[in-house]
Amino acid sequence: MPENHTARLSIGLPVYNGEQFVRTAIDALLGQSFTDFELVICDNCSTDSTAAICQEYAARDARVKYHVNDTNLGAARNFNRVVELSQGYYFAWANHDDLWEPTYLERCVKALDQKGEAVLAYSHSAVIDGDGSIVTPAIVDLKLDSVRPELRVRRFIELQDHNYPHPASEGLWVPVYGVMRKHILEKTPKIGSYISSDTVLIEELLMHGQFVEISQTLFYKRDH
Repeated sequence: MPENHTARLSIGLPVYNGEQFVRTAIDALLGQSFTDFELVICDNCSTDSTAAICQEYAARDARVKYHVNDTNLGAARNFNRVVELSQGYYFAWANHDDLWEPTYLERCVKALDQKGEAVLAYSHSAVIDGDGSIVTPAIVDLKLDSVRPELRVRRFIELQDHNYPHPASEGLWVPVYGVMRKHILEKTPKIGSYISSDTVLIEELLMHGQFVEISQTLFYKRDH
C-alpha cells in the first residue's frame, strides 16, 4: 500500500497483555481476502511480549500501525482511541483474541457498498474456547433492518428480553464487531466505561440506519 494511500477500512485492535492470542488474531486479519485496510493496534501499556509481537508485524506489513499509550487508559478509552487513530471510511473493532474467516471483511464491505442506507454489516457468529473449538453458535436472524428506526431499536430490546440469559444471547452484541460507516460511529459516544455500553452503542447506531446480517458464520468470539 503506498504511503499516501488512505485505506477504505480501518480495523481497530485495542490490546493489553494479549501475547497468548494476538499473533493468531493478526494473522487472521492480514489473511483476509479484502486487503484495502489499515490495522490500527493500540497497546494499553502491556507488560508481556505483546509489544514485540506487534512490532514484528508492523515492521513487515505497512498496513499495521502500532501505537503505545503513554499510560493505561482503561479498556473503554482504549477502544475509543483506535477509532481516533483510524483513517478509513469504514471501521471495525477487532479483539486481540477473536477469529475471522478469510472472507469476513470482504462480505461486510460489499454489503455496505450495495446498501447505502445501511450503517453496519455483520455475520453469523459462534463462541469458541481457548483452543479455538466452537462452544455454541450465537443467536442469528436478528432482523435489525426495518426502515423505521424506532422499530429497529424495539426489535433489539425485545431480543434482549426474550433471549437472556440463554447462552445464545451472547450473539446480541456481535454487531458491535461488524463493519460500520465511521462517520456514523463518530456521531455516537462510542464505548462507555460502564457495563453493557456496547449494547447502548448498538441501539444508538440502530437509530442512524439499518444493519445487514450475513447468513454465514464468519466471526468467532473467544471465551477463555
